[in-house]
Amino acid sequence: MALIKCNECGKTVSDKARVCPNCGAPTNIGLNTYAVAGFILSLISIFIHLVSFIAVYMSAKGFDQIKITNEKGKGLAITGVVISILYIFVFMYNFYIYNFYIL
Repeated sequence: MALIKCNECGKTVSDKARVCPNCGAPTNIGLNTYAVAGFILSLISIFIHLVSFIAVYMSAKGFDQIKITNEKGKGLAITGVVISILYIFVFMYNFYIYNFYIL
């Protein structure tokens, strides 16, 4: 059981609670959409390397939002950044060695 901050009143609340005991605001926290989109784009970047630049941005933005809102999806955001950066290096290596873009 972890404690999270209520988005309305700022008091600490259990992450298992459905509503804040102080103000009654709902505490249901879902997946961050930027983190999910960044992860999916990073998987697409395995085949289309240029997409990895967008995936890094989406995953990093999702990670920043997760720190603020306590949403879920931190692992997806980190994985999206790592996979995307890896394939950016693959893209740069292919471009350097072959002087053109290879999938």
